[in-house]
Amino acid sequence: MLAGPPPEVRTPWLYFVPFYSRAEERFLRGEILAELERYEGALAWYGTVGAYGDDIVYVAPSHLRRAEIYELLGERENAALHYARFVELWKDCDTELRPMVRHAEDRLASLVGETETR
Repeated sequence: MLAGPPPEVRTPWLYFVPFYSRAEERFLRGEILAELERYEGALAWYGTVGAYGDDIVYVAPSHLRRAEIYELLGERENAALHYARFVELWKDCDTELRPMVRHAEDRLASLVGETETR
């Protein structure tokens, strides 16, 4: 099921009926593939998030997940880019979500520090 494309939906519907973009399904595919250590596939699915209006709930989390994967893959610049984007998007988040932002800020600082010392 994960290997195949999602069901086809007529493009105009994606802009007028939010659930047709299937943002939660696309994000979930990324999560499952990441859990299975199929990182390239996970990155591809996370990369689809943000194309439609109802994706907004998943945009910042998709950046965080991409940053974590890129860091695992040793791609520091890509990881830093996505950590920075996540921090920017959630800079004014609810108090309950602040630990996630602090984690991303710490990882970003670590990556930037490693890059500067090279």
